[in-house]
This record gives sequence, C-alpha cells and structure tokens, in this order.
Amino acid sequence: MPFAGFRVSYLSLDGYTESGGSFPAEFDDFDSTRTSVRLGVEGRFWAAENIDLIATGAWGTGLSASGDDASASIPDMIGFGAPGLDEEDDWVEGSIEALIASGRSQVSVSIGGRVGTDGDSSAIFGRVGVSW
Repeated sequence: MPFAGFRVSYLSLDGYTESGGSFPAEFDDFDSTRTSVRLGVEGRFWAAENIDLIATGAWGTGLSASGDDASASIPDMIGFGAPGLDEEDDWVEGSIEALIASGRSQVSVSIGGRVGTDGDSSAIFGRVGVSW
C-alpha cells in the first residue's frame, strides 16, 4: 500500500547554567526547525500462523532545515558543540518488521536502515515492542 508523509519538527532549548555540584554545566539557547516529505510503499505478508511480516521502502527529502549551533560547557574544563542544521538531502530507507501474536498480546521486532543519496550519511536501527 502506498503512503505519503509530511513532517515539521521544532526543537527549542532555553539556555541555563547549573549551580552547585562538582561540575556545573552551562547550556546555550538552541532553536531548530526541519520540514521533510516521505513517499513509500508498505506490504504486509502472512509468514506463519500468528506471524505477519511488514516490509517498507521509502524515499524522502528535506524541504528546509535551519537552526542555531548547539553548545554547552563545563567552565574552565571543557566545551562542546554541534553545528546547526542545513537543508537535508534526499534519502532512501527500508525496514522489515515481524508481528508475532499470542492471544491478546503482540510482540513486534523490526530492523531497518536509511542511506542519504549524497553517500555520506547512513543509519541502521532495530526496535522491539510489546503490546497487550
């Protein structure tokens, strides 16, 4: 079955300074916004009694992304940061999920991955879920 998705993500952190403790940290203000679109297909297949498999493949693209650099420090010791977001490139992703039912309970196990079409970004993931 085909699907389409549109996502807008916004993240904001008001900067603060910890007081007390051995290593009080300082965190700077941070704001980030990202919009993206996904198009894909999903198929559900019967594998065995009480076991269904769901295979998903999708293409996505970032429409816009902007954000401040994130930074924090432990004064007089160490500082670290991450660059703000740039517009995201296209990516392809896929996953396979097994749904195992037993009475009113269900276990879900999945594995998947995502690769940027620019060739320098990729991710792999696994999930386990239980419902009753």
